[in-house]
Amino acid sequence: MPILSDNYVKSAVLPAGRDELIIRDSKLSGFALRLRRKADGKSSSKTWLVFQELPMRDGKRKRRKIIIGDFSVFPAEKAKAEALAILQAIEKGDDPAAAKAVKKAQPPFEDLVDDFETSHIATKKPETRKDYRARIRRNILPYFKGKRVADITGEMVRDFFRRKRSNPTDANRSLAVLSVMMGRAIELGWRKDNPCIGIKKNTETARDDWLDERDLPQFVKALAEIEGDCGDLIRFLTVSGWRV
Repeated sequence: MPILSDNYVKSAVLPAGRDELIIRDSKLSGFALRLRRKADGKSSSKTWLVFQELPMRDGKRKRRKIIIGDFSVFPAEKAKAEALAILQAIEKGDDPAAAKAVKKAQPPFEDLVDDFETSHIATKKPETRKDYRARIRRNILPYFKGKRVADITGEMVRDFFRRKRSNPTDANRSLAVLSVMMGRAIELGWRKDNPCIGIKKNTETARDDWLDERDLPQFVKALAEIEGDCGDLIRFLTVSGWRV
């Protein structure tokens, strides 16, 4: 078994034909790394785990898996420190302490924002990057800052959504961005569900309008009466279909 260092994890790859691989640390018993193939079939996630052996009534032992977090957020030494805290709590037989240690290991929302910047936003076109960053900075981060990703509930998201009802379109777009972020959190193993699912979006006012056979004669008449350069420009755009 290897020593799970940053250099080792960076170079670790799944063997051909394998969708998952557990690599245990040679020094800290119970501490491990999970490689799991992503949906694209090419890359793999790298997640830190702690395994706990639980005694059963029949004398056998059951193994419980505790997720620490993704390698992109937890470097090896930080993950080992979290694992050690969990294992020490388990060794004492103090379940509340173990639960507290697990809770401490769960990343805050700010860590998700940092990961989302590199894993998702950075891959988008400039205008999309600008839009995502603005909604996160202006709407999403101020509400969820300081909360742990695993603790965010559907009721929290609904409250966040209600507070933005003065601007229905902005609220819808912000909810969509948050939903993608929660999907990334599931991929990282930071939570099991998406709390944004099931929330009904606001009805938006259409920005475009179309002329039908009733409107067209009045439009043509008004267009002919416009004088000056402005009228010429509007008539040119109408005929050519150019967009400005």
